Amino acid sequence: MIADFRFALRMLAETPGFVLIAVLTLALGIGTNSAIFSVIDAVSLRPLRFPKPNELIAVWSKVQGGTGREIGSRPDYADIRAQSQTIASLFAYTRAATVLGSGSEAHQLFGVAVTSDIFRVLGVPLLLGRAFTPRLFSALRHCLRAICQRVAS
Repeated sequence: MIADFRFALRMLAETPGFVLIAVLTLALGIGTNSAIFSVIDAVSLRPLRFPKPNELIAVWSKVQGGTGREIGSRPDYADIRAQSQTIASLFAYTRAATVLGSGSEAHQLFGVAVTSDIFRVLGVPLLLGRAFTPRLFSALRHCLRAICQRVAS
């Protein structure tokens, strides 16, 4: 048994390229498995950090001839909110982009546009400031639209 072990060590010492490739392959495999498990653990195995995450659902629109899930329009959101008898609370969000500044000082800003009740629906407390009400939400929307029109002109 010891003779076999010595033979293996002698063979490894004579082929350092093979040893290097074997060690790199093992390191790459272990690192990849660790990274994949970390992502799966964070995304799938741990519960969402919301109260009652099992009660959250996503509602999508399917447009004929579309590519799959589509974000519904404002009238769709209003209809679902008004007519639903099974959904306790509802909020909507979409990706949003705008341009701030003009000419060479213009910067494109990316964000998310949400309805005013997102924090209440998710049960997430605000860390700073205050939540916006539907009235404030409407005023901000008009104000932001005026700012965007001013920047564009």
